[in-house]
Amino acid sequence: MIPQLSTAKLIGFGLGIIAVLGFIWLALSWKNERDALRDWQTVVVSATADASGNPKLRAADVPKQIRELGSSLETVKSSLARQNAAVTALEARTEQQQREASQASQDARTRAKGPERVSDSLSASSRSTERLAKPCEPSKALMEAWK
Repeated sequence: MIPQLSTAKLIGFGLGIIAVLGFIWLALSWKNERDALRDWQTVVVSATADASGNPKLRAADVPKQIRELGSSLETVKSSLARQNAAVTALEARTEQQQREASQASQDARTRAKGPERVSDSLSASSRSTERLAKPCEPSKALMEAWK
């Protein structure tokens, strides 16, 4: 036979069961949240280790490693900016040199036309029929010089 329990004892017993069940639920939810945070931490440590090339990175060293990665990124950005500026300057210098080379080539062609005209004139003079008829006579300019 079950001993008679008073209503107050039954209410207390019910509240106790509810409190224990609440505590169990709270403990399980904290465990689930803790497990989720551990999984996230594992992913972060793994990604940071891969990005830094340090496969033995410890979780405690992740913040420092992330700061170092940020510092390295800034160094790379500034180096890239300096290199881009140097390439741009070299491009401008190359274009200037190409313009100067083109102008020098044009000037050389212009200067070469004078001697070519003289050469053509001498060649035409040597083939003229007047010179072939009297090969031993001096030219008019030479005759004038001798007077």
